[in-house]
Amino acid sequence: MRKWTFPLLSAVAATVVSLTVYADLPERMALHFSGSGSPDNWGGKPFGAFALPVLILLLSALIIFSVKLEKDENKRRRTEASIGTIAAAVSAVLLAVHLFIVAYNLGYDLSAAHFAAVIVGILFILMGNMAPRLTQGPLQWPKLPERIMRKAFRFQGRVMLVLGFAFILLAWLPQSYILPAFFGLIVLFILITGGSIMFFARAR
Repeated sequence: MRKWTFPLLSAVAATVVSLTVYADLPERMALHFSGSGSPDNWGGKPFGAFALPVLILLLSALIIFSVKLEKDENKRRRTEASIGTIAAAVSAVLLAVHLFIVAYNLGYDLSAAHFAAVIVGILFILMGNMAPRLTQGPLQWPKLPERIMRKAFRFQGRVMLVLGFAFILLAWLPQSYILPAFFGLIVLFILITGGSIMFFARAR
């Protein structure tokens, strides 16, 4: 039940915020933003105000119940020890996104590009700290021996920590530079992750 504490609190907090300011929100809410920071997708007020609180619960349920797919009892216990933290991190990020969308639609002068850089950076740092404690999922490929897997996850955790701080530093750049740098870091992460998988798979 403790795994559900933060997701439930996040969903309730997001709902309370929406109910509190619902009358002041525009009938057509900006829900998505282009690379330039301008809104490029809109939705009705009910959807904009309450979709993310529901998504917090749905994603948290998916994360928490995914542990049941693991057949190895030892791996399942280790995963369950960190799954609550993962669900809490995802819930916190979605709550922050919801608060940003609500504040933007209330007329506050906020930059979507700067917000995205900071929130992705925080998520990378949180996941980087948790990576060494994770286990291989039932769908993970390639399967690695336990010793090699621990090294792979520790390496990936360090990479995510470094990139997390790099994402946060993007918030100090002029807005026109943030998007290219943001996608550059994403591509770098994909390349490093793919390369490390090949390296550790050969180390078997």
